[in-house]
Parts: sequence; structure tokens; C-alpha cells
Amino acid sequence: MWTYFSTTLAYATWRKEKGEHQVVYWAVPPNGGGADANATSGASGFGNSVLGQSQSGVVVKTYRTRLAFLLGDGSCDACAVVTKPDANSGAVTVHLNNAIGAPLEKREVQLFPGADSQQKAL
Repeated sequence: MWTYFSTTLAYATWRKEKGEHQVVYWAVPPNGGGADANATSGASGFGNSVLGQSQSGVVVKTYRTRLAFLLGDGSCDACAVVTKPDANSGAVTVHLNNAIGAPLEKREVQLFPGADSQQKAL
């Protein structure tokens, strides 16, 4: 699964040996990269989560269990990472992350069966 938002491509791969998804955020500079863009951005401002930086942008990897899907919009500066319902509470967790995978907000949402937006109108 993948999504694109702002100037970032976020995609997830399944890590069978760990039983989790690896979510990769690939933040490409708006000018397309290049040595000048990387020299001014610097990896130190992004903390220890930055795993690589090249002429094509910054790459950050995070890990999620129970990942359901990724949601993004090309005009937004953040994406939503949604996890499957928790076995105890039945709530899904929605993480709002920025272009380098840093959390901006987290909410737990209770879903109720029968509230289907795909039902036919009477």
C-alpha cells in the first residue's frame, strides 16, 4: 500500500519475520533535490529516525503492527496511518504524521457495525 502527499511518498511493506509493517516516508525536496537542497536541509533536524539522505530526498522508516491503510492527499502536508481495530476495545487508531513520519496527532476511533456508507438510499 502507498500514498502521496505534499512532496512525500509513503509506502508500507510487510515484514513477515517481525509480524509488522515497515512504513517508509520518502520526502523529495520541491525543487527535485540536488546537492544544494541537501546541504541546506541537514539530517540533524530530523532526529535519529532519518535513515538516509541522498540527492533524491530524505528517507525515514517507521514500524507499525496491525496497519490497515495509509491515507494522503497531494495538497496536504500530512498523512493518516490507520491501524486495525484493537482486540480489547474494538477501536481503530488514526495517526496523523508529517512528511518525515513524525507524529502530529493520534486518535482512537470506535467503529460501530451497521454504519455503512455504501448502503443504497431508500
